[in-house]
This record gives sequence, C-alpha cells and structure tokens, in this order.
Amino acid sequence: LGDASFGRRQEGIPESRLGRAFRFLGARNCSENVDHADAEAMLGQIDIELERAVREARPLSVLILDVDNFKPYNDEFGHLAGDEVLRGMARVLKKHARRSDFLARIGGEEFGVLLHAADRDGAVRMAERFRLGIETTDWPRRRITMSVGAVTVAFPKPVPRPKTPERSQLLAAADRALYHSKEQGRNRVTHVQDLAAVSEVTVSTETNMAPLSSIAALIDQPGSPGCPAWA
Repeated sequence: LGDASFGRRQEGIPESRLGRAFRFLGARNCSENVDHADAEAMLGQIDIELERAVREARPLSVLILDVDNFKPYNDEFGHLAGDEVLRGMARVLKKHARRSDFLARIGGEEFGVLLHAADRDGAVRMAERFRLGIETTDWPRRRITMSVGAVTVAFPKPVPRPKTPERSQLLAAADRALYHSKEQGRNRVTHVQDLAAVSEVTVSTETNMAPLSSIAALIDQPGSPGCPAWA
C-alpha cells in the first residue's frame, strides 16, 4: 500500500514522462491527456500540503477515487471508449473541485485529490460531490460510477519548522477506505475514521501530528484553532 501501491499503478508508464501528464493544480490547469499518469506529482504535492498543514495547524484530507467496473467497460467498448471516460472524469472532477484543491490521475482509472483545510465532514462532503457528479453525468454508452476512499489528518497547534510526516501510511489509509467502498457494493464514499479498525492506523512523526484514531475529536470541536468552518 501507500507509495508501493502507487508504484504498482504506474507499471508500463515511462517514468521520464511523468510530471507532464494529467496534472491540474488548484483545478485551474487541467489536462485531459490519459496516456500517462502523474502519481509522482501527487506524491510531491502531498509532502508540500502536509508540511503546510503542520505549520498552519489546519486539517488535510486525501481522497482516492476509482472508476467502478472499468475493466469490463474497456473489454466491452474498447480502450478508446475507456480513455473518453477518463477524460470525462477529469472534466467532472475539475467542475466540482475548489480552487484550492489539487487533483491528479495517479494511475489507470484512479484519481487522487488533496483537500486543503478540509476536516472529516468536509472531506466526505467533497467526496460525495465528486461521486454524484460522476453518477449524474450523461455518459454515452452506459452509466458510470466511482468509489471513494478518504482520510483526514489534523494538528492541534502549529509548528514553525515542521518535520514532514511520512505519506505512505496516509495513502495506505485512504486506499483501505477505498477498498471498503468497493467491498460494500461500489458507488459510495468511505472515510477511514468510519472503519472499525481505524485505531490501528497511525502516522509516525516527530511533530505533534495526532493519530488518526483521535483526529475526529481534534477537528470537530467548535472553534478549534486552525479548523475553519466548511464553506
């Protein structure tokens, strides 16, 4: 899971061309090139956003979105039709994203979204916005849906010079939530905090980063510093 799973999703993709394909920063610079994934950009941006979240004592949420039953779609309608679905996904995600969000295709039919200053409820709300946007789009051949996994991390107070936490466990948690969405029938959103075993998921760091099992208490308190109300 985590960084390793991102590597597996990049199999067959020339690494030298990563970073030029399918990146949209702040939902303002969206490419619809589906030939290559940009997991490298996603990983780099996670490091930047984690450091920013620690410094500003704000929550950060990560979404992993996966097109449901994409292989059967490709098998039935062909890869060109599948590529058009991915382009359509990019357009829909861009339409529903905030300007502060970072979105990227991270491999195959998977997309990643970084939600700056989004607490658990905000992350679920955004994930549902993306999910419904895909579900209600008028697709040319058949209905398209997607499943979403979400994770949120928060910090109780700012750190002037933070040590960036490891990203791999954060990604693993989002991936685990996505897997749960698939297991439960697809076309749904799961936040890792909703899973019974969430207390087992922690992120090792020398900063004041809270374990995922206690994040809800940190970010859902009214008036918590660094946690603005969701707009």
